[in-house]
Amino acid sequence: MPKEKQVLPCDSDDPVAQKLLVSGLVQLETELVEIRRGNVVMTQDGVEAGVVAAVVLDCPQQEITHFLLGFVPPTAVYHQVPLRLINRIEQEMVWLNITKEACDNLPRYQSIC
Repeated sequence: MPKEKQVLPCDSDDPVAQKLLVSGLVQLETELVEIRRGNVVMTQDGVEAGVVAAVVLDCPQQEITHFLLGFVPPTAVYHQVPLRLINRIEQEMVWLNITKEACDNLPRYQSIC
C-alpha cells in the first residue's frame, strides 16, 4: 500500500516564511515538552509576564523557533520569546530564565504578511 504524503504545517519556498501554531513540541534539555496557547508565562523573578499567544514555526527550517507572548486582557501587542529563554515547562506554566524587565524589552512581533 503506498504511503500517504505527510502534510506539513506550511509549504513555502519563502526563506522567511513562518506559521503560527496553537501548540508544538520543543526540546528542553533532555526531554520533549509541549508548549501551547494559553500557558501562563512566568519570569525568573516570579512575576507573571503573560500567556503564550502562539507558537512560531520557521517553515524553511521546519522547526519551532520561538513563541509569542500575549497579555491579559488581550492586546494587539505580542513579544517574541526565543526558545533559548525557556528554563522549564511544568504544570502548564512556562518559566523563563529572564526577569520581567528583560521580558518587557523583548522585540515585538510583526506579521510578515
